[in-house]
Amino acid sequence: MRRPLIVYGCGGLGREVAMAARVGSEHEVVGFIDDSVAPGSQVHDLPVLGGVEAMERYDAEELGVYVAIGSIPVHRAVVERIWSLSRSLSFPNIIHPDATVDLERVSLGIGNYVAAGARLTAEVRIGDFNIINLNSVLAHDVVLGDRCQINPGAVLNGQDVVGDEVVIGAGAVVMPRTEVGAGAVVGIGAVVAGPVPPGCTVVGNPARVVRRPSAPDGSEGESARS
Repeated sequence: MRRPLIVYGCGGLGREVAMAARVGSEHEVVGFIDDSVAPGSQVHDLPVLGGVEAMERYDAEELGVYVAIGSIPVHRAVVERIWSLSRSLSFPNIIHPDATVDLERVSLGIGNYVAAGARLTAEVRIGDFNIINLNSVLAHDVVLGDRCQINPGAVLNGQDVVGDEVVIGAGAVVMPRTEVGAGAVVGIGAVVAGPVPPGCTVVGNPARVVRRPSAPDGSEGESARS
């Protein structure tokens, strides 16, 4: 029996997730919720049901919710808001049927999206609420934290360890046994051959730090010198 699924957010990510869920066999997408779109609107032939309060029409024990928000802080706040309604609501993993994921060898938390063409190999461990986008690769023994965004075509090689809330740009490559600290950003097409400190932005081949975290007084972090 397919479980009912609501997608929060009907922007680009939300439409992609709804499409992936509809071509799969586990979920029946009943519609979108979006606080900024008029209830009754149609998106991809699915109704916009209203804001978060629309979930109260459904049995919390049966309903799944996917939060399709790209902004990490906003995503965090929305999940807390939804959980405040009912801790019985679930955040299922949405895995496109064209992704390669052996669930006997891969550990997944909750609320993850694995897009078409993504490949997750042996003993990969993934936390919660990650976006693993089109044609990305997570090789053997990769560890991924929570709320990371692995963009299209990115490659995490064997035994990489990626902290929470990391963004890996499209086409970037992280070499084997490399650690990427929490909150870091790896630029599009970067080749990362050494550890990335938490909160830093790296770009280029080989990747180098171009921005460091904000100072304790809230001032903007220094850009690294060439």
